[in-house]
Amino acid sequence: MLAALGSSANALTEPPDLAPMVESGKLPPMQERLPDTPLVVTLDGDDVSTGQYGGTLQMLMGKSKDIRMMTVYGYARLVGFNDEY
Repeated sequence: MLAALGSSANALTEPPDLAPMVESGKLPPMQERLPDTPLVVTLDGDDVSTGQYGGTLQMLMGKSKDIRMMTVYGYARLVGFNDEY
C-alpha cells in the first residue's frame, strides 16, 4: 500500500489532533487508515504547496436549519482532485 506513495511515504505525518487517539489505541496508525491506492497529487509548480493541519472555520448561520451546512463543510474533503480534475 505505502509503496504506491513512493518517496512521499516518508512525508506522512499524523494529524496532531488524532495523535492521542492513535497512541491510546483508539485509532489505527495513519498507514493503516489510508486506502490501498491513495490519491497522490504531485506538488510541482510555483503556486502549489503542502497545507498545514488546523485552523478555524468561521461562518454565519442565518437560520437554525442552516446547521445542515456543517455536514457539507465537514465532508467536503472526502473527494480530492488533481489539476486535471
